[in-house]
Amino acid sequence: MSWLEKHKDLVAAAVRFAIGWHLAYLGVWALTSTWDYSWAGCFRCAHWLFGDALRAVGHSSAMGAVDVGLAWGLLVVGVLLMLGRFARVAAVFGIFYLALMYILNPPHFGHTGESHFLYIDRNVVEICMLLCVLAWKKNVMKAEVAHEEDQS
Repeated sequence: MSWLEKHKDLVAAAVRFAIGWHLAYLGVWALTSTWDYSWAGCFRCAHWLFGDALRAVGHSSAMGAVDVGLAWGLLVVGVLLMLGRFARVAAVFGIFYLALMYILNPPHFGHTGESHFLYIDRNVVEICMLLCVLAWKKNVMKAEVAHEEDQS
């Protein structure tokens, strides 16, 4: 049995922790930045899925509440993922936040994205990793390990 097979739960926890750290840091940065940070610019520039609705939110007086909600939501989801508490619920909300970031600034032709990526950026990679967190069944893995030990 390889090291990875023996330590699947550790690897899954490391993935969950890394994504949690990233999301929590985004929330902390938004809440504590000395800049007057707002996601309004991202919302106002939305030209892809739900573009009209997202631009309307970006120009509305509700944007202050959206900024606070996004920042605290990212922080809470990140902390829950790092701690491994309510990880599946946190993963669902993490997927929502990452999908929103992708929709607001997609790496498609005609859109700038955050870098030079085409279609698949860090948001998509992290969404896929959070889908793995959703699919991870720790109890099943323990039963498989116990079965393998019995056969040895």
